[in-house]
Amino acid sequence: MLSALPRSPLPPVVRYRVRRVMVWPVVRIGAVAGAVVALLPGTATAAALAWLVRTAHHTLESWNAVRLPSPVPGLAGPVVSFVNLLHLEALLAAARAWDGALSLVVVMTVAGFVVLGALAGGVAALLVAILFNAGAALGSGLAVEAEPTESDALDRAG
Repeated sequence: MLSALPRSPLPPVVRYRVRRVMVWPVVRIGAVAGAVVALLPGTATAAALAWLVRTAHHTLESWNAVRLPSPVPGLAGPVVSFVNLLHLEALLAAARAWDGALSLVVVMTVAGFVVLGALAGGVAALLVAILFNAGAALGSGLAVEAEPTESDALDRAG
């Protein structure tokens, strides 16, 4: 019963040959894709760096004034700064500065990862476009077969 319905003939398949790919749009897409992909590792690294900075700062601050036990009962022991004894003053100052600007450290870490991801994606896309163009120059290019859809026929008719 279904075979009795009239059918319109299928239009022929149109073949195109792509001989050259524009490089700049491909590089832009690669850079955006690389930046998006690098966002998650950048965020994870920034969180780990924030934890490391905060932990280092609290550890060094706790070493700054340590009360040693006294061998004599009732007598307070001396207060010693292990930061000074171990010459870690510069490290403590850096940890204070980084902990004070922790949000800037996190934002800059994420931004650095996104920029590196964008560069890597852009370079990878550039290589793909250059290799395709070189292969297309040596051979016949990329063959693409396209079939018009029913909506295309309706658009032309209407």
